[in-house]
Amino acid sequence: MDKGRVALLAEQRQRLLSLLLWRTLASFLLLLLTRWFYWPASDLVEQQYLMNLSLIWISLLMIQGLLWRYFQRAFLPQLFFQFSSDLVLIAALMFMTGGVHSPFVLLFGLVIVLAGTQARVLLVLSIAVFASAAYLSSVYLFSWLHAEALPSEATLKLLLQTSMFWLVGGVMALISRRHASLMLESHHVLQEHRDLKHLHSDLMASMQEGILVLDKALKVIDCNASFLKVLNNVAYLNKDLSLLGDFPEPLMISLLSPKQQSIRVEWEYGEATYLLTNGFFSQHQDAYAWLTLVDITLLRTLEVKLAEQERLASLGRLSAMLAHEFRNPMQTIAQATELMPRLPEKSQGNMQKIVAEEVQRLNCLLTDMLDYSKPLEATIVTVDVHSVIESLLKQDVFLAAQVQVSLALDYLQVDERHWRRVLENLLHHAIAASPEPASVRIILSEEAGNWCLAVCDQGECLSEVMRLQMFEPFGTHRGGTGLGLATVWQICKADEWVLRVESDDNMTCIRVQAQRCDEVNDG
Repeated sequence: MDKGRVALLAEQRQRLLSLLLWRTLASFLLLLLTRWFYWPASDLVEQQYLMNLSLIWISLLMIQGLLWRYFQRAFLPQLFFQFSSDLVLIAALMFMTGGVHSPFVLLFGLVIVLAGTQARVLLVLSIAVFASAAYLSSVYLFSWLHAEALPSEATLKLLLQTSMFWLVGGVMALISRRHASLMLESHHVLQEHRDLKHLHSDLMASMQEGILVLDKALKVIDCNASFLKVLNNVAYLNKDLSLLGDFPEPLMISLLSPKQQSIRVEWEYGEATYLLTNGFFSQHQDAYAWLTLVDITLLRTLEVKLAEQERLASLGRLSAMLAHEFRNPMQTIAQATELMPRLPEKSQGNMQKIVAEEVQRLNCLLTDMLDYSKPLEATIVTVDVHSVIESLLKQDVFLAAQVQVSLALDYLQVDERHWRRVLENLLHHAIAASPEPASVRIILSEEAGNWCLAVCDQGECLSEVMRLQMFEPFGTHRGGTGLGLATVWQICKADEWVLRVESDDNMTCIRVQAQRCDEVNDG
């Protein structure tokens, strides 16, 4: 049997018991009044009738008690038996107290009204019919046994009384119908509430994530087992949140702030790491905010291991690339030093020049390698764009390139060393890729409130594979060390700049744009 059925039976049992107790009390008072007023003025026969009526009342009361004890599911039959037994007692009482002249006729209407409170339309109508029959039977039986003819006005009185019974029965039937519909709705609402409570309890108990519900004073009003397991504190209800654990300060500020902004922070508690997320209820009288807790210790451990593995793998790839890049210059230097003593003095100068160039190449490779491996920390300053670009273009490697410059901004709020390094490496790549010296362009513009640097050349169109590999160390390079574009990508990632490549048959542009709204100034 489901819980709803058990609750309904318990409710019906309680209603039957309450009705039985109130009816017993009312019947006892009625018998006392009868004994007080009619016993002294009655003869022995009538007194015997009253005694028998009392015995019948006690017998019916015992039967009703047994029905309530052993027939809990027979709710409607028990109601009908109780009310019909009342009508029998009232009819007997009327018979003994004068029939049509008895003042207890109003008790029939009282029983009909009482039946109407039980929200059973058929029961009310049946009791109304039975009350009319019991009333007429008591009146005519009294007249027949006493051989007294009913007076002429008694017929009208009987008609009015029975009509009144039917009217009261009809009105109470309508009230019972409305009462029944309200009780049914109430039962459905209570059942839904019970189901929601059970569902809430099951969900809270089964969830692996810890959940905490707080009121406006940040006192705990609900919590599941997962949160308690972390806090190791059973007494949690009505306890202030700050007393349960040393929660992060940003979380407490968010909960106390009137802006009601959610926040997600990591929490080091004991030897574990947890992710705390808070939110707020929009409309609730008691609950104000909620807090979830997720154990991410394993995730952070795996991230550290993965980062270490990636670092070692990257170091291995970089070592292999460096070995490859160092091999050619070292072989050239070794061959030159071996051949130099055998060559004429005039040819030794050319060989020394070759050795010097290879040494310079190795020095540039080491310099780029050191720059690439350094940790990057941005220091934001005001940078004069004209001064930086002018100093770069005065370098010997860029003098013959005849770079075209188009500047829409005069000053930027950036890290000058990073921005200069990015521009220098992009220029090296563009000049190496451009077929003509004057085909390289530097364009600095403003897009959506952010600066955008573009270095364009008229080299060949880059394929999708080349675009994916060009920013890897030693991925693609034309006469350089192979770390220039990789350094560009590293700086853009550290400074949160957006890096993208646009390439077609006419032009290839590498664009670097500020992702956040850096301050720009047009001078």
